[in-house]
Amino acid sequence: MAASVTQDRLRRLADSRLRDVCRPNEKLSQLKKKVDRVDNLKIKRLEQVFFSLTDKTRLTVLLLLVDEELCSCEIMVALDLTEPTTPHHPGILERADVVGSRRGGKWLFYRVPTARKGVLAKGSALVEETGEMAETDSKRLSILDRFLNGKVIATLGGEASYEQIVNLIQSNYGV
Repeated sequence: MAASVTQDRLRRLADSRLRDVCRPNEKLSQLKKKVDRVDNLKIKRLEQVFFSLTDKTRLTVLLLLVDEELCSCEIMVALDLTEPTTPHHPGILERADVVGSRRGGKWLFYRVPTARKGVLAKGSALVEETGEMAETDSKRLSILDRFLNGKVIATLGGEASYEQIVNLIQSNYGV
């Protein structure tokens, strides 16, 4: 992208006062330096890890392995996979260094290394917390919507604009 277009965009951002961008040229220079410092190997590694977690089957395999080490045949039976496709999913997780494996004779066993379990537990807790918050917010919005619709219809006699609803709330609830 041309430098003048980039600088113009940063100037418009500064003019909007949504961000504290006093000097667009300095900000552009700072951002370019950050990009130059990005470790391409780290990016490649993150790409592998996130790719390994984009498949429902691999996520299920991962959740099974958090609790215990499993043989590939146990994974196959648990997830009703075919023999040829079974090693594919744990293999992707292993190449991303999300799980580890060991050979026991002819058998291949997969496990989540202890160091990874803490990270997975935090990620899982975050997902659960976010889901619970979204569910709670959705319920609250539904209740508020029913309440406001009833109040608006009773007070204003039908359809109301956003401004009318805001005025109604402010006048009745001091918000």
